[in-house]
Amino acid sequence: MGLLACLAWLHPVVAQVFYTPSTADLLAPGSTTTTANGTGNTGTDFINANGTTYQVMVWDKIGTQVILSWSVNNGAGVTGSLPIVAPVVGANQTKISDPDVTLALYNGGLFAAVVYLAKDESLGVNATVQTYLDIYQWNGSAFVRYAGFNSGVPKALGVAGISNAYGTANRIHSSPNIDANAAGRIGIVWQETSTETANIRVISPSYPGPGGYSFNQVTTFAESYVLPGNIDGSGFLCLSYRGALATQLAGGSVPNPPILFNQSLSPDVAVAPGGAISFCYISATANPTSIPVTAGIRLVVKQYLPDCFTFNADYGSYSWDITGTTGVPRMAATAHTGNTNDLDVEIVMSWQGSACLDGIGPRTYYEIRNWGRSAGVFREGPTIVSLPTVASQNGYKAEKPVVAFCGAEKPAFSDRYVVAWEGLDYPKNSAGTDVWSTTLIAGVRQTSDYSRVNNTASGTQSIPSVAGRYSGVDKSMAYLFWDSSVPQLSYRYATVQAGVGSLNRTAADPSGATGSTGPARVIDAYPNPSTSAIDFNLHLRAGEVVQQLSVADMMGRVLDKVAVPSSQDTDQVVNWQPKRALPEGSYVVKLVTNQRTENITINRNR
Repeated sequence: MGLLACLAWLHPVVAQVFYTPSTADLLAPGSTTTTANGTGNTGTDFINANGTTYQVMVWDKIGTQVILSWSVNNGAGVTGSLPIVAPVVGANQTKISDPDVTLALYNGGLFAAVVYLAKDESLGVNATVQTYLDIYQWNGSAFVRYAGFNSGVPKALGVAGISNAYGTANRIHSSPNIDANAAGRIGIVWQETSTETANIRVISPSYPGPGGYSFNQVTTFAESYVLPGNIDGSGFLCLSYRGALATQLAGGSVPNPPILFNQSLSPDVAVAPGGAISFCYISATANPTSIPVTAGIRLVVKQYLPDCFTFNADYGSYSWDITGTTGVPRMAATAHTGNTNDLDVEIVMSWQGSACLDGIGPRTYYEIRNWGRSAGVFREGPTIVSLPTVASQNGYKAEKPVVAFCGAEKPAFSDRYVVAWEGLDYPKNSAGTDVWSTTLIAGVRQTSDYSRVNNTASGTQSIPSVAGRYSGVDKSMAYLFWDSSVPQLSYRYATVQAGVGSLNRTAADPSGATGSTGPARVIDAYPNPSTSAIDFNLHLRAGEVVQQLSVADMMGRVLDKVAVPSSQDTDQVVNWQPKRALPEGSYVVKLVTNQRTENITINRNR
């Protein structure tokens, strides 16, 4: 088999390049000065209550603000935003950043709970960074700060510093995340890191005497904490807002104390329908008792049923080796209420690797990976979600994945979930990025294709969030992404399965509650693969005129220009017979009209 044919077998036809949504995206109110960097950890949730759909998003804004934004019925109802007021620490207003949000009904009210980091920069090198919780309630037309929680004042979680006989150390918080289930139970996680002087004692054959040998060493500790409660702010007092140390919960397998040899990093959280809390983190471990000392990087998941002061009914833990360059984990819980699947979770991360191949040189590979628990069982290895790696060429860049289960009218569909991520504009392989998505069930991709989330066919788009677990509408998902061409954040709500068609709603259905799109692509080819002639099927819009139809090799060299007869028909068939024999492999067909440019890949067999 030739090299091009080998590449064609490893790289599936990227049909998503033709998914150009026909409906406009809804610009997120208050996001006109937002940057792509400000959306890196934006959280969201989506819920259907009494037939009304709500989208609530948060993000960093240039300067010191965090913005809370909402949309009702995908813009057909009310849209709005408000700046979250930073808490005051001492006499100083703090800088806030890195927000996350969740949304749920509780005791007849609709609440949005927001977590973020607050930093008192006036303290310079002694500045503390701490996680805060803020709660807002829907008043029928807007979200307003809920006075029933802490008298309407943001509440600090965890601790900002620890003092003991050895001195005082700042606790720098990071990675705050929050999730809720349909009953309004929430879970919050965050990381606390401190750099301090530790007293270390060594007892060995060289220093066996009384007390061994002691010395001081500057060491960095990192720990993850988890806190359960209700979305209206009740149910927290049993833990006094401190949270439980995630790596030392009852029934866990991590030794006590773990902090010298176990760094728990970048935690995320998901709340099961029955209230159990699942959290994941990256664990960089070292075993000092082995010879030689062993080390590794693993993705760890733990699941517990929370109660006051303890985490009872340990559902166990699981971990996967993730050695290599990875991003941060993102986690989602199922909406399934069955006994077997109640604890199902899905986790996504980006991965990057490299190799130096003889006769080829250095190569860089990118992947979006998916781990999880499905049907009550943890899967042993990851699923590669993005375009698969080809050993002999650089991979398509893929990063910043997010995951959420799909809304479903029937419980039978509630195991389906969507993964979305940033990736290079695959057919163009340009410097710009697009937002891509596809659908999986239990780690199995449901289609070989992907859907482009954003409305524009080119540019730079960045994915901050995706949600839809409790929408109540089959296949429905809410997306939020940043678009450099605006520049602004945009909502997209779709009821089309990601990886199957355009992620847009019909013009007659502004709420997106029902219906789907028309043809998924403007051009397709049959047969494909082929050995001789090919029919190009064109699906044009009214008034759309073909300006060019060409065939090129994978290096971009045009091999043939195909004549397209003038016609007023929107559906046309153009037959192409190659003018000369072409080697087996992959070729790019480019269609240019007065309205758009699209590409497809065709494969030739001998």
